[in-house]
Amino acid sequence: LSVSDLDFGSCSTMTMSEKKIVTITNRTSQKVCVTWMIPGETRMPVTPDDKSLLGVYPSTCDIAPRGSHDFAVSFRPSNDCSYEGEILEAVVYQKVNRTFRLVD
Repeated sequence: LSVSDLDFGSCSTMTMSEKKIVTITNRTSQKVCVTWMIPGETRMPVTPDDKSLLGVYPSTCDIAPRGSHDFAVSFRPSNDCSYEGEILEAVVYQKVNRTFRLVD
């Protein structure tokens, strides 16, 4: 992970903020899949009105062994003139394709 904190500064509720780049590097010898846990998109919302303040593009991506990928993160606050924050969570798992083909 390239950064641990993102500061978007002062933002309006009318538009998404300027995008910040987060880079995830795969240091393993296997391909991995990254899925960002965004309420209402890739994660079930906790409450019916649970919406994420953050947007991530792409929300799912495969990263080759010893490779890296950039993700664009943007922010839209729910209220003007307030200090808001949110934890952004990514699930990273090994992508293993097995074959069960019987060879004679």
